[in-house]
Amino acid sequence: MTSLAPVQTSSFDQTIHRLAAWMLRNWVWMAVFFLGLWNLLPWLAPVFMRLGWEAPAQAIYVIYQFFCHQLPQRSWFLFGPQFTYTKNEILMAMNGNADPGIPRTMRVFIGAPEMGWKLGWSDRMVSFYGGWFVAALVYALVRKRWQGLS
Repeated sequence: MTSLAPVQTSSFDQTIHRLAAWMLRNWVWMAVFFLGLWNLLPWLAPVFMRLGWEAPAQAIYVIYQFFCHQLPQRSWFLFGPQFTYTKNEILMAMNGNADPGIPRTMRVFIGAPEMGWKLGWSDRMVSFYGGWFVAALVYALVRKRWQGLS
Protein backbone atom coordinates (compact mmCIF):
# COMPACT_ATOMS: atom_id res chain seq x y z
CA MET A 1 0.00 0.00 0.00
CA THR A 2 1.34 3.43 -0.92
CA SER A 3 0.73 6.58 1.04
CA LEU A 4 0.38 9.95 -0.55
CA ALA A 5 2.64 12.67 0.74
CA PRO A 6 1.01 16.04 1.45
CA VAL A 7 1.38 18.46 -1.43
CA GLN A 8 3.59 21.40 -0.66
CA THR A 9 2.43 24.73 -2.03
CA SER A 10 4.84 27.53 -2.72
CA SER A 11 4.53 30.94 -1.13
CA PHE A 12 3.75 32.31 -4.61
CA ASP A 13 0.77 29.95 -4.90
CA GLN A 14 -0.44 30.94 -1.45
CA THR A 15 -0.12 34.63 -2.31
CA ILE A 16 -2.11 34.17 -5.52
CA HIS A 17 -4.77 32.23 -3.61
CA ARG A 18 -5.07 34.97 -0.96
CA LEU A 19 -5.23 37.68 -3.63
CA ALA A 20 -7.95 35.83 -5.55
CA ALA A 21 -9.96 35.30 -2.35
CA TRP A 22 -9.65 38.99 -1.46
CA MET A 23 -10.77 40.01 -4.96
CA LEU A 24 -13.82 37.72 -4.76
CA ARG A 25 -14.80 39.26 -1.43
CA ASN A 26 -14.26 42.87 -2.57
CA TRP A 27 -15.19 42.88 -6.27
CA VAL A 28 -17.95 45.46 -5.79
CA TRP A 29 -15.67 47.96 -4.10
CA MET A 30 -13.02 47.37 -6.76
CA ALA A 31 -15.64 48.17 -9.43
CA VAL A 32 -16.67 51.33 -7.53
CA PHE A 33 -13.01 52.38 -7.26
CA PHE A 34 -12.27 51.90 -10.96
CA LEU A 35 -15.51 53.58 -12.04
CA GLY A 36 -14.69 56.48 -9.73
CA LEU A 37 -11.22 56.78 -11.21
CA TRP A 38 -12.68 56.53 -14.72
CA ASN A 39 -15.04 59.42 -13.87
CA LEU A 40 -12.41 61.53 -12.13
CA LEU A 41 -9.77 61.63 -14.86
CA PRO A 42 -11.75 63.71 -17.41
CA TRP A 43 -12.28 66.33 -14.71
CA LEU A 44 -8.55 66.39 -13.97
CA ALA A 45 -7.61 67.29 -17.57
CA PRO A 46 -8.75 70.94 -17.26
CA VAL A 47 -7.25 71.13 -13.77
CA PHE A 48 -3.89 69.98 -15.15
CA MET A 49 -4.14 72.49 -18.01
CA ARG A 50 -4.83 75.26 -15.51
CA LEU A 51 -1.76 74.21 -13.48
CA GLY A 52 0.37 74.13 -16.64
CA TRP A 53 0.78 70.34 -16.57
CA GLU A 54 0.08 69.93 -20.27
CA ALA A 55 1.57 66.44 -20.78
CA PRO A 56 -0.73 64.64 -18.28
CA ALA A 57 -3.72 66.66 -19.51
CA GLN A 58 -2.99 65.79 -23.13
CA ALA A 59 -2.62 62.12 -22.18
CA ILE A 60 -6.10 62.19 -20.64
CA TYR A 61 -7.58 63.88 -23.71
CA VAL A 62 -5.95 61.28 -25.98
CA ILE A 63 -7.12 58.30 -23.91
CA TYR A 64 -10.69 59.53 -23.66
CA GLN A 65 -10.98 60.41 -27.34
CA PHE A 66 -11.56 56.68 -27.95
CA PHE A 67 -14.69 56.83 -25.77
CA CYS A 68 -16.10 60.26 -26.65
CA HIS A 69 -16.23 62.63 -29.61
CA GLN A 70 -14.96 65.50 -27.37
CA LEU A 71 -16.66 68.22 -29.40
CA PRO A 72 -16.08 71.46 -27.49
CA GLN A 73 -19.59 72.84 -28.12
CA ARG A 74 -20.94 69.77 -26.28
CA SER A 75 -18.42 69.83 -23.45
CA TRP A 76 -18.20 71.65 -20.16
CA PHE A 77 -15.41 74.15 -19.50
CA LEU A 78 -13.75 74.81 -16.15
CA PHE A 79 -11.86 77.93 -15.04
CA GLY A 80 -13.48 80.28 -17.53
CA PRO A 81 -16.28 82.81 -17.57
CA GLN A 82 -18.75 80.28 -19.05
CA PHE A 83 -19.50 76.64 -18.39
CA THR A 84 -20.47 75.97 -22.02
CA TYR A 85 -19.87 77.65 -25.37
CA THR A 86 -21.76 77.62 -28.64
CA LYS A 87 -20.30 76.30 -31.86
CA ASN A 88 -19.86 79.85 -33.17
CA GLU A 89 -18.03 80.94 -30.01
CA ILE A 90 -15.70 77.96 -30.36
CA LEU A 91 -15.04 78.75 -34.03
CA MET A 92 -14.26 82.39 -33.17
CA ALA A 93 -11.84 81.23 -30.46
CA MET A 94 -10.15 78.94 -33.00
CA ASN A 95 -9.64 81.90 -35.40
CA GLY A 96 -10.99 79.96 -38.37
CA ASN A 97 -8.62 77.02 -37.84
CA ALA A 98 -11.46 74.52 -37.99
CA ASP A 99 -13.96 73.36 -40.55
CA PRO A 100 -17.34 73.20 -38.76
CA GLY A 101 -18.44 70.50 -41.19
CA ILE A 102 -15.62 68.18 -40.08
CA PRO A 103 -16.02 67.35 -36.37
CA ARG A 104 -12.46 66.03 -35.94
CA THR A 105 -11.07 69.51 -36.67
CA MET A 106 -13.15 70.95 -33.82
CA ARG A 107 -12.52 68.19 -31.30
CA VAL A 108 -8.83 69.12 -31.01
CA PHE A 109 -9.79 72.42 -29.38
CA ILE A 110 -9.41 71.99 -25.62
CA GLY A 111 -9.79 75.60 -24.58
CA ALA A 112 -7.68 78.61 -23.74
CA PRO A 113 -6.69 80.44 -20.56
CA GLU A 114 -9.25 83.20 -21.17
CA MET A 115 -12.18 80.83 -21.77
CA GLY A 116 -11.27 77.84 -19.61
CA TRP A 117 -10.45 74.23 -20.42
CA LYS A 118 -12.88 71.55 -21.54
CA LEU A 119 -13.44 68.28 -19.73
CA GLY A 120 -11.94 65.13 -21.19
CA TRP A 121 -15.38 64.11 -22.45
CA SER A 122 -18.75 65.59 -23.36
CA ASP A 123 -21.69 66.37 -21.11
CA ARG A 124 -23.41 63.18 -22.33
CA MET A 125 -20.52 60.99 -21.17
CA VAL A 126 -20.47 62.74 -17.78
CA SER A 127 -24.05 61.63 -17.19
CA PHE A 128 -23.59 58.18 -18.76
CA TYR A 129 -20.47 57.09 -16.88
CA GLY A 130 -21.41 59.12 -13.80
CA GLY A 131 -24.67 57.17 -13.69
CA TRP A 132 -22.75 53.90 -13.74
CA PHE A 133 -20.59 55.11 -10.86
CA VAL A 134 -23.58 56.22 -8.78
CA ALA A 135 -25.44 52.97 -9.48
CA ALA A 136 -22.39 50.88 -8.50
CA LEU A 137 -21.89 52.92 -5.32
CA VAL A 138 -25.55 52.57 -4.31
CA TYR A 139 -25.43 48.83 -5.00
CA ALA A 140 -22.24 48.45 -2.95
CA LEU A 141 -23.82 50.26 -0.02
CA VAL A 142 -27.17 48.45 0.01
CA ARG A 143 -26.45 45.00 -1.44
CA LYS A 144 -26.15 43.33 1.98
CA ARG A 145 -29.71 44.44 2.76
CA TRP A 146 -31.17 42.93 -0.41
CA GLN A 147 -32.31 39.35 -0.31
CA GLY A 148 -31.52 37.20 -3.29
CA LEU A 149 -34.09 35.46 -5.40
CA SER A 150 -35.36 32.16 -4.07
